[in-house]
Amino acid sequence: MRADQEIQKLTQEIKSIRTAFEQNASSMKVYTSILTFETSKNITNWSNNQPYDPQEWESLVAMRMGPDNNRFATETIIVTFDCDSGINTFANLEIDFVDVTPGFAVVSCRRIPYSGGAQWSVTVQPNFSGNTPGQYIWQKSILKFGVQSAAPGVLSARMIWE
Repeated sequence: MRADQEIQKLTQEIKSIRTAFEQNASSMKVYTSILTFETSKNITNWSNNQPYDPQEWESLVAMRMGPDNNRFATETIIVTFDCDSGINTFANLEIDFVDVTPGFAVVSCRRIPYSGGAQWSVTVQPNFSGNTPGQYIWQKSILKFGVQSAAPGVLSARMIWE
């Protein structure tokens, strides 16, 4: 009989904790920051006179040839959310493509350690249009980043080489 009473007490406590959590979660404020960003070129010079290197060849195949044997490589963007209070926060990054050639998308997006907010590394394929067969003209990609966070802050983005 005593065990049944303990089980009832614990069941009631669990229900109370669940109710309190749900009330707090439903009243939690969510802050949204939005930023539109334009990429810049990542050019790799390439010469066909070099010896075959399988690791280098794999990345060269993914690139697109531009004028003067320049290859347009993937473009990496660092997106940073600086929290107003300087704390690390729960944050979610959303990406929308404003102006990108159809068929091109984010290669990878991952959160990286950052003190004072949140930070992500976003890698996109180069945006280009075909000029002549085998030759491409680079175009900037325009992306819209949105961050939803548990704390207010400022959103910024930069190319990794800036």
